[in-house]
Amino acid sequence: MSWSPQQEQAITSRSQNLLVAAAAGSGKTSVLVERIIQQLVSGNNKIDITQLLVVTFTKAAAAEMRLRIGKALTDALDKGGDRRHLERQLVLLNSAAISTLHSFCQSVVRQYFYRLDLDPAFRLAGDSEIALIKGDTLEELFSSRYEDGDEGFYRLLEYYGGERDNDELIGLVLKLHSFARSHPWPEVWLRGLSQPFTAAADTDIVSCGWTTLILKKLSFELEQLLTVYDSMMDQVVKPGQPRSYLAILAEERRMVVDALAAAGMGWHQLANVLADVTFARMPSVKKTEADEETKKFYSQGRQQAKDFVKTANDIYFSRPPSELLADMTAMAPIISDLAALTLSFHEAFQQAKSAKNVLDFHDLEHFCLKILLDPSSTPEDIKPSSAAMELRDRFAEVMIDEYQDTNGVQETILNLVSRDNNRFMVGDVKQSIYRFRLAE
Repeated sequence: MSWSPQQEQAITSRSQNLLVAAAAGSGKTSVLVERIIQQLVSGNNKIDITQLLVVTFTKAAAAEMRLRIGKALTDALDKGGDRRHLERQLVLLNSAAISTLHSFCQSVVRQYFYRLDLDPAFRLAGDSEIALIKGDTLEELFSSRYEDGDEGFYRLLEYYGGERDNDELIGLVLKLHSFARSHPWPEVWLRGLSQPFTAAADTDIVSCGWTTLILKKLSFELEQLLTVYDSMMDQVVKPGQPRSYLAILAEERRMVVDALAAAGMGWHQLANVLADVTFARMPSVKKTEADEETKKFYSQGRQQAKDFVKTANDIYFSRPPSELLADMTAMAPIISDLAALTLSFHEAFQQAKSAKNVLDFHDLEHFCLKILLDPSSTPEDIKPSSAAMELRDRFAEVMIDEYQDTNGVQETILNLVSRDNNRFMVGDVKQSIYRFRLAE
């Protein structure tokens, strides 16, 4: 297979951390596999496949990678390569650390279980069993709060309890719990959840931490809109396209550019720009100038911009900043109650699983992280344990496929088993499908 200069550079570069970001279908995974193969079969510094940690996001992808590596090793043997070394790699292939991240975490937990308060005979529970344990735990927790007359709990019921059930509150607790476990220190994250709401009383909208996050989100969406308009602008100048659309599309693209620049300047600037955005009516065109499919292409592109402006204005800029901050301040005790209830659920859920000696996928990550963290570590000062140092010495390179879908706890695990010059990551932010699990 022939490689582009950029692909060749990604395959052959060594002794540095490298992130390959490219679009779908551009051969990122093929580059990763070729990089593995060359380290196994080429040059004077060949390594054993057991010196590589290769993390994928599905078992099928890991199996496919093993097949491709095995075929490449067999081909190298047929071509008269280093028989002894290549045969050794084929023997070691099945025991190589080429797996999903959860499988890697499970292997670490089983290897170092004695560092945890964990029965080594644990089993990984299925989704249905975990759902039942969660349901039973929530039922017991809510019943006890009813009986205790917990003031914070009743306040939450006032806001989120339904007339016939507590499904909305239960859903909030479960969602918040899932988000928390995407962080390296879920308990710390939950305890600090109400702090930005409490601080809102003593700040302004510009310096509020929430506005920074919202502006980043809106900037990202505006960048996506810009690519939509670029695509329409490229298309409309081609033969057979409705050239009369050009002026309006150019003006709307300019508005997107202005909004993106304003988002980079601040909250008030973006609010002012979006307040003045208007969309003109497209000129009528004859069927001979554009068929319905062509009109639909431009209509859908413009509708994305219209939806963005309406949503941003309705959700973020429909009220004065002082009212938004007042709302946040009023919500502080509610958020504190919700975080405390979620923390109680987290502790009870962990105890329920421990009683059955079962783990879920999140447990694999967090137990693995506990093994890899030095006991003196804090969220501000992460230190590798002796186990992490052993794994760093073992792996010559740490490779991550679909890197865009890693979250905070997974990133911390990968950092702890990597050195400062041996990570190879491939991905594409536009293909991220796990943002709902706080993938970054």
